[in-house]
Amino acid sequence: MERNRLLLSEPLDGLGWELQAYVPNSLFDESADKVRRMTLLVCLVSAIVLAGLGIGVSSYFSRRIQKIVGSLNDFRDGDFQKRISYTGNDELGQIAAAFNRMGSNIEELIHRNYAVSLQKKEAELESLQAQINPHFLYNTLSSISRLAQFGDVQTLQLLVQELAKFYRLSLNRGEILTTVGKEIEHAKAYIAIQCIKYGDRMNVYYDIDPEVLEYTTVKLILQPMLENALEHAWFGSTIGIRLVVEKCDSDIVFKVIDTGVGMKAETIQQILDPDGPRIGYGIRNVDSRIKLHGGSRYGVVIGSRTGIGTCIQITIPRRM
Repeated sequence: MERNRLLLSEPLDGLGWELQAYVPNSLFDESADKVRRMTLLVCLVSAIVLAGLGIGVSSYFSRRIQKIVGSLNDFRDGDFQKRISYTGNDELGQIAAAFNRMGSNIEELIHRNYAVSLQKKEAELESLQAQINPHFLYNTLSSISRLAQFGDVQTLQLLVQELAKFYRLSLNRGEILTTVGKEIEHAKAYIAIQCIKYGDRMNVYYDIDPEVLEYTTVKLILQPMLENALEHAWFGSTIGIRLVVEKCDSDIVFKVIDTGVGMKAETIQQILDPDGPRIGYGIRNVDSRIKLHGGSRYGVVIGSRTGIGTCIQITIPRRM
C-alpha cells in the first residue's frame, strides 16, 4: 500500500503478466464516513424510540399504581366507597380486582354491623321503656286514685292531661328522632306529674334557649336523667332541679343539675361503663344511643360532688 492509495495486484495465468490497480484512500474514507454516520443515526433513532417506549410504559404503569395508592389513601381516610376503574389480566389488574372486592366486603360489613348495632340499641330502648313506663304508670295511677278519693278534681284533671301528653310524646308515632322542643315538652310533662306527687318538696327551674327548639334530637334523653335525680339525689326531704338547654358552637347541650347528695367518682365510672353493672342503665342507654346517631364525641358527661349535687350534661350535634 502506497501513500494515499492502495495497490491491488493479480497475476494473469499463461501470459506471465500481472494486473495492478490503484485505489485512492479517499474512497475508503468516504465509505467509512457513510457507515459511521449511518451507525450513529441508527443508534440515535434506536435510543429515542427505546426512551419513548420506556417513558410510555413507565407512565402507563405509574398511573395505574398511583390509582391503587390513591385508593388506599382514601381507604385510610375512611372512604370505603372508593373503587379502581381499570381492568386487565396482568398483576395490577388482579390487584385492582382484589381491592374492589375488599372494598365491597368492608362496606357491606360496615352496613351490616351498623344495622345490627342500631337494632340492638333500639331493642335496648324498647326494653328500657318496657321497664320504666309500666312502673311510672302504676305510680301515676295510684296518685290519680288518691286525688279522686279526696275529691281534688282540678289537680286530678291536670295530672291526667300531663300523663296523656307524656305518653303521646313518648310514642312519637314510632319515630326515633324528635325535635328539641318536643323533648323538652316531654320532660316538662314528666316533671309536672312528679311535682303533683312531691308538692313543695320539689323545685324545678328552666333555662332554655328558644333558638334550639326546632333542631333534631334522639327522643327520650331527658326523662331518664330526671328520673335518676328523683330516685337517688334527694338531700333530706327536698330537692332542687335545674334544666338548661343551650347552643354551644355547632352542638346543643342539655344540663340536668340537681342539689342532691352527689355521687362518688367510682359510681360515675360504673354508670358510664358500657360493660358495667345494671346501675345507671337508663343514663348509659341514652349515652350509647346518642353516640350511635351522632358519633363518639357526643353523649353524656357526669360531674358530681358528694353533698353538693350532680350535673349531667348531654351533648348532641346541632342538626335540623
